[in-house]
Parts: sequence; structure tokens; C-alpha cells
Amino acid sequence: WRVKAAALDRLSQVAELAPKQVSRLLPKIIPTVTAQVWDTKPQVTKSANQTLLAVCQTNENPDVSPAIPAVVNAISKPA
Repeated sequence: WRVKAAALDRLSQVAELAPKQVSRLLPKIIPTVTAQVWDTKPQVTKSANQTLLAVCQTNENPDVSPAIPAVVNAISKPA
């Protein structure tokens, strides 16, 4: 679980340092990170939620930007 959490934390850092590159890979990144939201370890779940928010915020579409926190919240805590 520590490797997963560390990898997710590094991905968050990459999203901050290279947002354009991460933005282009969102269709591949989001499903992978979303799968980690449901991990049994709370540390991995916490890192996955933070990473999902960080990578989604690299999206350059101004129409989508205001909804990103709500979408991430819906993914991590569906009704």
C-alpha cells in the first residue's frame, strides 16, 4: 500500500509541475486513479482523492473548471 500511496503522491507532483502533459493524458490517468479510490487502505484512498483532484485541475477547459471539485467528490463518495 505504501508504494501505491507514494506513486499517487508523485503523480500529484507531476500534475503541478507539468500540467499540460498531464492534461493530455487525463483519459488514461483518471480511470487508473479512480480505481485506487476504492482501495482497502485509507492512506491509499486519501492519496487517490488528492491525486484525482490534482490531475483533474490540469484540465484547461474553463467551462469544466468550476465543476471539478464536485465531480471528484461524486467519484469518491457516490450517492
